Amino acid sequence: MKSNLILLSFLLILVSSAVKGQIIISSVPDSGTQCEKLTITVTGQNTNFVQGTSSVRLKQNGSYINSATDIVISQLQIQGVFFFNPDHSTGSYDVYAYNDGYPGEMILPDGFWLNPV
Repeated sequence: MKSNLILLSFLLILVSSAVKGQIIISSVPDSGTQCEKLTITVTGQNTNFVQGTSSVRLKQNGSYINSATDIVISQLQIQGVFFFNPDHSTGSYDVYAYNDGYPGEMILPDGFWLNPV
């Protein structure tokens, strides 16, 4: 009986650790200025970024700013190179990281602020 309880506890821990979702925990820097070229490093938790299938973008009110280049640093970090122009709206942006596979897109709400020139 005791061995069954130990086995059941082990399986519960194993399953719960595998079910943990992928999330973005930070974007550095978290602000920039119009007319600036900026590399933003996005750090995740339980992620598995892969070169060629992972990407970063910013979203505000339904409009996206896509990175020009995405560079995978590790399974937990990806960099997006952005060129901000005066047509990009200032203010708060959600940071999106896409990881091909599960769960797809991860979002860091209000993770980036774009300042005016």
